[in-house]
This record gives sequence, structure tokens and C-alpha cells, in this order.
Amino acid sequence: MTYDIKTKTSDKCRIYPDNHGSPAPSVTSISGCLMKFGLIQWAADEAVKYICKTSDVDDPRLYESARFAYKNISDEAKQAGTDIHAICEAYLRSYHDEEQGAELDKLLRPLEEAWGERYSNHMFQPIDFAIEVSNAAAPLLIMFRNFKAWCEKNQIEPVHIEQVVHGDGYSGRVDLIAYRTAKGVRRLGLYDIKTGKGSYYPEWGLQLGGYAEAFEYFEQESAADYDHVFEAREIEEIGIIKLNKETLKANFSEDRGPKYTQDRERLTRAFLHLKDFYWEFNDLEKQFAEIKNGPA
Repeated sequence: MTYDIKTKTSDKCRIYPDNHGSPAPSVTSISGCLMKFGLIQWAADEAVKYICKTSDVDDPRLYESARFAYKNISDEAKQAGTDIHAICEAYLRSYHDEEQGAELDKLLRPLEEAWGERYSNHMFQPIDFAIEVSNAAAPLLIMFRNFKAWCEKNQIEPVHIEQVVHGDGYSGRVDLIAYRTAKGVRRLGLYDIKTGKGSYYPEWGLQLGGYAEAFEYFEQESAADYDHVFEAREIEEIGIIKLNKETLKANFSEDRGPKYTQDRERLTRAFLHLKDFYWEFNDLEKQFAEIKNGPA
């Protein structure tokens, strides 16, 4: 069963209004409390101050722009991630829905047209063209094709796409729950699709552990509600499908990265401890009241 539940935001917390009848913070809000956003801005400010003292360039506008350059780059990266997510989601949904196949074609058509137009002007430099930063169509198209090839190689069978799950005191939206067949073994897995360069961030493992725990909790609750008409499913592997913005390849963490599946128990415990801390540290009752009544 798929739920279309809209989230709300209060302060810096993304909140799912309906978690077993009461509001709950999102997985990413909980894992995000590890990030020191203020420290990032401090580091950027200090770097600019140092350059101002040691450089002969006298351009206040340049320095002011430099202070927030990381935010602009981050926003651009988020947009690229949103775009490729939409394409991958339409592709996964097209497995079972012909209308989603049409939606996928709609998303790909302008990219393919841009690809064709630019390729005709870069006929003798196909490699340079493929990674040309100014041509946004090429990286998106190549990343999608590599993602599609990865899905085909791993015999991906989508079960849930963009699935909202409710855990004990938190909620989240999972990119993909699917069966994957590798080396002749078919497993039910929970996967997060990430875009970026080479790094795997520590909080990703916490997110996977939290999502998997919530999915199984959700399955058990649903089975109980239906008097165990169906058997609650368990997640057999967790992992990151990494779409690398430098190489444009699709890599799987279990093959070329952290082994999240073997560390799942530890990651889940760590996430649940962090969830309890998040509830204690933040005034969530006040934030939930703002959702119901509006800011004071």
C-alpha cells in the first residue's frame, strides 16, 4: 500500500503529520542533527577573512560572493539530484504502469533533443562533450542510462517506490524497496538513490538503518491490523545506489563502498539512540503545536 502523505516543516525539522495518529520527525531531520551548519559558514567566513588579509585583490563583492559560494554550489547540486531522481522514479514506476512510461519519455525527450543538438556540434570531442558542465542534458542522460543498465543487470523488481514508512517515533520516505538478484540469490532490499562525487557520508548508513527498521515496524503493524492475513516482510539488504556526478556511473555501495548490510544492526541502534536524543533535545511538542495552530 502506498501513502501520499505531505510533510510539513517547523523550525529546521521536517515533520510527517500522520505517524500512527501523531506527528513525527523525518529520518533526515534526525540524522541531520549531526551536521554543524553554523560551523560550515564559520569556516567559509574565516577563509574569506584570511584571503582579504593576504591578497592584493580589493573587491568586496568578490569576497562577499565567496562567503556563500558553497551554498550556491549546494543548491545547484540539489537541483541536479532532484532532476535525476524524478527520471529514475518515472523509470522504476514504468515497470508496472504504462502511463509512467509516457511520463519517462516526456522527461527524457528534451534531454535527448539537447544531446543530439550539442553532439552535432561536438562530433569530434564526444568525451569532452559528455562531461561538459555547461551541458546539463548530457550528465543527466548518461547517469540515467547507467542507472537503467544497473537495474537491468541486477534484475531489479520494484515493490515500493517513494514509500512513506512510519517507525516508532519517526517517519520517512524510502526511494526504493525492491527485489535484487545477484549471483543467483534474490533478496528484498531497501535502497536510497544518491547523487554526488566519490564520498559516502556517515549519516547515509544511519538513514538506511532507520528506514529499514521503520519499514519492518510498519509491516508488522499492518499485518496485525489485518489479523495476520499476510506475512510481514523483512529487509534482507540495505544500500546506496550512487550516481556519480564526476564519472556519471551508477555504483552500488555493497559492491564498491561501505557494507551497510553487514553493519545494519549497529547502524540501526545508533539511529534509534539519535532519534531518542532528537526528541529530548528539541522542543518537538512546541513544533507540533505550530503545525496544528500556526506560529505564535
